[in-house]
Amino acid sequence: MEVRKKETMDTSDDLFFEIVPSADKKDESSSIFYSHRQISELNSNTSPSRLQSPAPSEGIVINMVNKGTINLVGSIKLNTVGDDVVPNLSKNSKSHNSQSCEKLSPIPRKRDFTHSSSKKWLEALTVESDSEITTERTGTGDSFENYLVERVPLKNRHLKKLKEWTGAHKFKIVMNSEIDGFSPDVLTRRVEGKKNIMLLCVSEAGWVFGCFTTTAVSNNQKTHSPNDKNFFVFSLVNPHHTTAIKITPKQIEPSKLTIFPSESHWIFAVQDAFYISVFPNQSYIDKNIEQTFRIPSIVGKELLTGNCAPDTFTTTKMYALEWV
Repeated sequence: MEVRKKETMDTSDDLFFEIVPSADKKDESSSIFYSHRQISELNSNTSPSRLQSPAPSEGIVINMVNKGTINLVGSIKLNTVGDDVVPNLSKNSKSHNSQSCEKLSPIPRKRDFTHSSSKKWLEALTVESDSEITTERTGTGDSFENYLVERVPLKNRHLKKLKEWTGAHKFKIVMNSEIDGFSPDVLTRRVEGKKNIMLLCVSEAGWVFGCFTTTAVSNNQKTHSPNDKNFFVFSLVNPHHTTAIKITPKQIEPSKLTIFPSESHWIFAVQDAFYISVFPNQSYIDKNIEQTFRIPSIVGKELLTGNCAPDTFTTTKMYALEWV
């Protein structure tokens, strides 16, 4: 006697249940699909249930996010569990009776950052306490640059030293060569009339050094810091891996800091110390620096960049900081 096939569906409170034709009807496609669809075919009292599940057809994609929430992209074909084209089944697959079926595994959510590996990833993107100091740009006029947050290559240990040497507590970035351009004209306009200016240079090799003057900068003359008893040169990062070093003049003399006219290829210079150029491999350390400045290091004149004239180096970045 032939067993008559029939279609049944479990009752549920889930509003996303839907009766779907069995695989024997060979329905080519269905225009909609919901999660938790159940189909039972009763060939006998012991026949297992068969779950109809979608498979991608002609580039059609359906994303299921959580129970009862879907993003429908297009029509789908129906395939039975066990077909090779259905990869998204639960890993813990077990046999069930005619009153139950397997559920499709949900799309995994993003990991919470409490996970140990996620913490490591987050820490790699986070500025640590002994990393670059972030400060807000100010005093550059009404432009988008006013809202930029810039990074200056100063670590906390460097910042403590600079505070100690300058007697100030904080600074403002008044010029950043990466944003404002690398020219003496820009530098002159940004530091004009300001006191307590620090010029910070970064070489192509990553060495960080500069100078500090307390006297006001004027645009009427290219030479500044007249008789500035607080003027000094410093090294923060150098090829000899020393700590931050303050370098002071042996005598108080005028005209140590020079900001060149805009037509020059030089940005600025500290007489008898170093000269900074806008061109690659044109900046250099003066070979007479030890005769004019006290360098508290056995490295001597090669402290700042590892060489001195006639050898040259490239200055890639420059900052002007106003300490307050």
